[in-house]
Parts: sequence; C-alpha cells; structure tokens
Amino acid sequence: MKQTCDILVIGGGASGLFAAITAAQIAPHKRIVVLEREQRVAKKLLTTGNGRCNLSNVGGLKGHYYGDVAFAEAAFSHFGVEQTCCSMAQLGIPTVALEQEKLFPCSLQASSVVDMLRYAAADLGIEMITETTVERMIAKNPYEVYTNKGTWQADVVAIATGGKSCVGKFEGTTGYDLLQNMGYTVTKLTPAIVQVTTEKEPIKPLTGIKVDGQITAVCGKETRTEVGEILFADYGVSGPPVLQLSGMIARYGRADLMIDFMPDWSEQAIYDEIWSRRLRFASRSCEDLLTGLMNKRLGQTVLKRAGIEKLSRLGGSLTHQEVKAVVTMIKGFPLKANGTKGWSTAQVTCGGVLTKDFDPKTMASKLHRGLYVMGEVLNVTGDCGGYNLQWAWTSGYLAGKAMGEA
Repeated sequence: MKQTCDILVIGGGASGLFAAITAAQIAPHKRIVVLEREQRVAKKLLTTGNGRCNLSNVGGLKGHYYGDVAFAEAAFSHFGVEQTCCSMAQLGIPTVALEQEKLFPCSLQASSVVDMLRYAAADLGIEMITETTVERMIAKNPYEVYTNKGTWQADVVAIATGGKSCVGKFEGTTGYDLLQNMGYTVTKLTPAIVQVTTEKEPIKPLTGIKVDGQITAVCGKETRTEVGEILFADYGVSGPPVLQLSGMIARYGRADLMIDFMPDWSEQAIYDEIWSRRLRFASRSCEDLLTGLMNKRLGQTVLKRAGIEKLSRLGGSLTHQEVKAVVTMIKGFPLKANGTKGWSTAQVTCGGVLTKDFDPKTMASKLHRGLYVMGEVLNVTGDCGGYNLQWAWTSGYLAGKAMGEA
C-alpha cells in the first residue's frame, strides 16, 4: 500500500522533529509525516543533561565541534544559540543558563521539552508514525521510501535518523546506509561522549572515587586537556572531562593519559605542604601522610605509585627525592587508555556523512533535489555541554525552513 505526503521526515529525534515543526509553521497547508522507529518521538532527549535536557551552551560555539567544522560554523551563522532560545520560548520552553554556561529549560525537565515539541507538532497537524523502520529509499520523482508498514511517496524527504549511538537494539538500515546507497560518502564512525577503558591495576584501589582534576590525553601527535570531575570505575575512567576526550581516544584506539589531581596547586606549593607534614607528623605512618589533602585512598595510591611501597613507614623517614616523586605523581598520574566502553553507552557518534554535497544554509543536497539531511547523521560532532543538541536545532531549523519554503 502506497501513501503520499508533501514532506517525509525519517527520524523523530531532536533535529527531525524540530525540522517538521519549522516546516509546518511556514507551510501549514502541506502534509508532513514523521517516521520514527521507537514507540515515541524524541525518546533520546529524555536522557540528555542527566534528565534536565542541556539544550545548548551560551558560552560560544567556536572550538567545540569536530569533523566538518567549517560547514557547522556556516550553519550557525544562520541559526545560533540566540535563535534557539527564541524558538524554544515560542514553543513554551523558556530557558536558563546554569553551570558552565549550559542552557536548560526553566523546568529542568527533559520530559517537558519532549512534551512541548510533541504538542507543537500535534497542533500543527504533523503526523507522527512510530514503530516504523525504513528499509530502503529510491531517489525518484517523487521519492519512494519503503518501510515495515508500507511505502511512502514524497517530493521532499529529510533524513534525520541520528547516529550509530542511537541504534540500540535496532538492526537494519540506518541513515548512513540510505545515503551511502545514494552515492554519499560516510567517514569512519566511532563512539564519542563515552566512558574510557584503561589499564586496571593502577586504579584498582580507586573504584568509586570522584576527583576534581585535570586530565590530558595524548594520541599520536594530538593532545587535549580537560578539567572537571573525574570518576574512577572498575573499567577505567569517566566524568565530564573524560567524556570530552573520548571521541579522540576512540579514533586512535588508545591514548596516554596524565591526571593532575591538584591543578590549582603548583608543584612547589604541594612539595612545601608535604614536607611540612613530614616534619609536623613525623611519628605518623605514611598511610596517613596525605589524608586531609586529598581522598585517603587516592593519597595511598599516589604514594605507592611514587615508589613508597611500605606505607607503614614513618612519615618523617621520607627523603627529599621521595617527596619530589610524590609531587610528580600528584601532578602527573600516568594511565594508559586502551579504548572506550563502545556504542552501548556512547551518547553521540563521531564521524558521519561528509557535508561537501550539502548546503550549510539549507541542509539541502546538491546531488538530489528535494533531499535534506540533518543532525548527527552528518559529519559534525560537538563536545558535551549542549553542543550536539545545538547542532540538532540548527540543522533541523535550517532544513525545516527550506522545506517549508520549497
């Protein structure tokens, strides 16, 4: 059975739903259909920002994207953070900037963002058809899209299927497959914003500990440093700064990590503090030498990795060289990363469809008239902190505007 519509959006996530809403606002007379494989649209939005929905970031977008950066920056010049705030407000989602300039809905509820997007789509007459998987697409005039529930014909088709990290339990045709079959180039895909696996022995005693520190990853000739809360787990490390580094680590497959547990302290200041403790608490064992300065288990681990194996030694017995070794370990705790936790826990996909065949002002294909591509399926990846959702809103709006005006 064949059905027809004016605009067919494949994928009911953030970018696809925003594109459909934008198109419907411009062209209310057009029949717009959104196909979503999940039981409900925008399901992934519910988990963003730890359930609070980190919509964007008001601290500036430049320097926070990877892949086809010039394409993304050109798109942001047409629809950026300010326009996102205005659009959200019009939908009944006023925003507030909180820690690290992250932009959230005033409700601090991701579910409310999903609800308001769904209400807007329903008010505009957009048809949302869930539990529908696209199997293949033929670039004809009109396009023919074959699904598990029949065939659709449309003059305009938008692909907003999300990245590989969205696939979950679903198997079958992805947006990458659809576009690759039409002649578009897809880069290597790697998980990003994901936990990092490391050698286990050095951090075995640290499982469950959280530390505000600085972590540097060296992958070949590429080096990147991030600051924030680092979480130690049985598999390796996590936390916001680690998630920021994970895309680079995934691309290389491994990395040399260096953790500074006291980034606000100079080496000399740490040395003076420890030497003072050595003198004041000379009769105490080394086991408690760093207690009060840092997490007790972390302090004991640092001492052992600095070469002080017998923590039963008296603190007063430490030499200048041993104290220097402890300082070096505090400021540069070495750890080898051997990969990431993979797609099962990745929040986004690094890589995607090369943007050379698309217009950054409209997300329209230069090869196929009436075809638009947006969101994570394109080769644009942002840091965590609202940057990937900003890309979804930007690419979705520009595509929706162009589709509505077509």
